[in-house]
Amino acid sequence: MDTPLRLGDDGRAVGIPRPLRIAIVASGVFTCVAFVVAAISSGATPRKQATRHVHPRPPAAKPASTSVVKTAPAASTGITADQLVALARIKHVIFVTKENRSFDNYFGLYPGADGTSTGRTMAGRTRRLARLLDTNKDLRHDRAAMLHDIHFGQMTGFSSMPHPNFAYTEARPGQLPAYWAYARHYTLGDHMFSSVAAPSLPNHIFTVAAHDGGMVDDRGYSGQWGCDAPASQRVPVYRDGRRSLQYPCFNITSLGQQLSRRLISWRAYGPRLHAQGSGWIGYEAIRGVRKTALWSHIHPNPQLWKDLARNRLPAVSWVVPPYERSEHPPASVCSGEDWTTSLVDRVMRSPYWSSTLIVVTYDESGGFYDHLAPPRVDNLGYGPRVPLLLIGPWVKPGFIDHHTYDFASIDKLIALRYHLPMLSRREANATPITAALQAQTPTPALILPQQPCPKPPKLGAAPAD
Repeated sequence: MDTPLRLGDDGRAVGIPRPLRIAIVASGVFTCVAFVVAAISSGATPRKQATRHVHPRPPAAKPASTSVVKTAPAASTGITADQLVALARIKHVIFVTKENRSFDNYFGLYPGADGTSTGRTMAGRTRRLARLLDTNKDLRHDRAAMLHDIHFGQMTGFSSMPHPNFAYTEARPGQLPAYWAYARHYTLGDHMFSSVAAPSLPNHIFTVAAHDGGMVDDRGYSGQWGCDAPASQRVPVYRDGRRSLQYPCFNITSLGQQLSRRLISWRAYGPRLHAQGSGWIGYEAIRGVRKTALWSHIHPNPQLWKDLARNRLPAVSWVVPPYERSEHPPASVCSGEDWTTSLVDRVMRSPYWSSTLIVVTYDESGGFYDHLAPPRVDNLGYGPRVPLLLIGPWVKPGFIDHHTYDFASIDKLIALRYHLPMLSRREANATPITAALQAQTPTPALILPQQPCPKPPKLGAAPAD
């Protein structure tokens, strides 16, 4: 069995996986590893390589601020020696996937990010994005709706969908105090795309398997999903250039299966089986987990708090929140943000903080406006942009990462960290989320208070500016 990547007692990286060694050689930094690690182990601080870069925006985008912030050079994809050391220090990855928000919906006005204050319509007009409501209508976000919103890369189809006034909204400063605080203190990714231009289930499968068996829609959801769906259930699948209908229980390999083969601990936490939102647990649609003893790795949400309190956090955790705290419309945004803050605070107060990377992202855009057209990498996606927050002591502070990512990028970081084979062509070609890592100075914990949430407004009226 291959030895997982770790740090020795002297602070040096040992057990370096072959894929990482190859990445280092390819990026021309292999000769620097000894110098960087030796400097760390001797107590010296390597010279900080501060890079300031403003990502060029599409002509139609209107950024909210021209403030100069620390950002990643978008052309760089190699893993540096400093990032390698940081990756070795991460012994726990917590992958949190929330629901149905576009990047512009939450961070369109965040200073220095690739955002906008206006949206374009199919009539050729420009409209100001209205103030985000705490609760919103559940907008159409099936496969057909996603492609209509994207509208051949023009990002104008939102205007001709039902309830466009709710689609053209974004958070004002102060509306998302915790999320914006995490962005200021840690790393915000502003070119994170959903893996599939589709609703929840295909994207959630991507979060655990770096592919989804070709599934492009989860139509006909009946309350039981994946391998527990009724025998008559069929979903559209694109594979080898052909479209077919298939039962939503896939014979594909997941990261959890790979980790089990390496004897590396993992768990997935989410709503109880068949409860509202349990279909968001991607493993429910993977036969080799749902129909085997590996299903014992899947636990209801309260178990996560118990594992943190009892010092039983696994090496890799997938977390899907309870439905009412997921931010999936019409659930409260404020209540969902408080749930995320509670999770992050618990990790920060635990012994795990010094060796943990928390990834917070969203499964898909939920029909909310975003101005940036997703790249087309294959017949599945990408889908529209979603928020990405990276939180941990080995993450660059106040950093905006402009690299193009999807869920396979997060999967790839886990694969590199634990010496796992690539699960798909998408994962092999993905840029891993390593640009935000740094090993020079630990970024301190940021304990945030719970916020009082407003009484949910009625949904009959359009959002006010």
